Amino acid sequence: MFDTCSSLDNPDIPNAVQLEGSCFSNCSSLVIANGGSALYWPNVISIQNSAFSFCTALTDVDLPVCTTINSQVCQACTSLSTFTAPLATAIGSNNFQGMNGLNLTLIDLPSCVTVGSCGVNNQNFQQANGFAYNAAANFTLNIANAVCTCAAGSPDQDIVWLQTLNPLVTINCI
Repeated sequence: MFDTCSSLDNPDIPNAVQLEGSCFSNCSSLVIANGGSALYWPNVISIQNSAFSFCTALTDVDLPVCTTINSQVCQACTSLSTFTAPLATAIGSNNFQGMNGLNLTLIDLPSCVTVGSCGVNNQNFQQANGFAYNAAANFTLNIANAVCTCAAGSPDQDIVWLQTLNPLVTINCI
């Protein structure tokens, strides 16, 4: 849709219910929507692959009714600070991969019961917040308890990987 529109910064599409694959991918100026301080679409229920990947100016995403987040949605969004989708029940793979910075402070997915395939590292948090290089940073992940116990009582491998490489991570299993 708007893939690689480098000057697009404030799209106003308040009635959107689904964001198609790569719809804003590589929009390096994308920052806010609907006049707010965060990218906020109150009616979006589904986000397809790579919707915001490589949106390097994007700082905050708030999706209050989104239930499905496919893969690579915020991959390489190096300025992302917060991602909130309280009703999302499933995310694919590689969603927060490649951040390589110390900007990410919160991923809020309290209803998420599926993180890719349980028992497999789907690289959802790889290099998010710089911790692929053991750069410990304050970071909070709120996620459903089911993800923390999906592998015969053990956490999903994405969670194990996250805890191993970043000793300062806070994971709240809700």
